Amino acid sequence: MSLNPRLQTAPVDGRPAPVVFTGEFCILTRDGMELEFELPTTGRKMNCRGVLFLSNVRMVFMCDKPTPEFSALDMPLAYVRTEKINQPWFGCNNITANVFSVCRPPP
Repeated sequence: MSLNPRLQTAPVDGRPAPVVFTGEFCILTRDGMELEFELPTTGRKMNCRGVLFLSNVRMVFMCDKPTPEFSALDMPLAYVRTEKINQPWFGCNNITANVFSVCRPPP
């Protein structure tokens, strides 16, 4: 997991987009997503609405209204653990998971 990764300007629409790694390709992009997460180092909870990019390597969530504190979150798929798809009777489907920090390798 990496907070505020480097971004680039997309050639198609001029919006910010994740910098693509060699061999990486985008599988899915979704607008209007909501992200809620807790930083393990501080215990601080953060949330925002934005765009989710899913590739063969990672998920990158970018806020619609970025702040200096939080603009994007990069989650390598190899570091995602205990993922669970929730389908409540009332409300939106959602995913919960633990994502390990990139500086601390997964167990």
